Amino acid sequence: MFAQAMYADTHEKLAEAIQQVDDLEDQDKFRERIHGNLERQTEWVKLYRVNVVTRNNNTNNYAKASIRIMKDNFESHKSVQRRRSSGVL
Repeated sequence: MFAQAMYADTHEKLAEAIQQVDDLEDQDKFRERIHGNLERQTEWVKLYRVNVVTRNNNTNNYAKASIRIMKDNFESHKSVQRRRSSGVL
């Protein structure tokens, strides 16, 4: 849902992604987080970044950090832990 909002290239697609978030039940903190990010949507929604030179890299630090934080919050909420493999040096 967040990715759909981030990569929305029309107002309709953005509105649809926001509606999907609003339709979630029992996810109050997630909705609050998304709506907090939407206050700065001109910085990270593709629709508003069409005139920004990206050289085919449509990310920025704000968008990447927001996704990482939401994934971490979701995983900790669902008691799912990220597993990292470590190689032998």
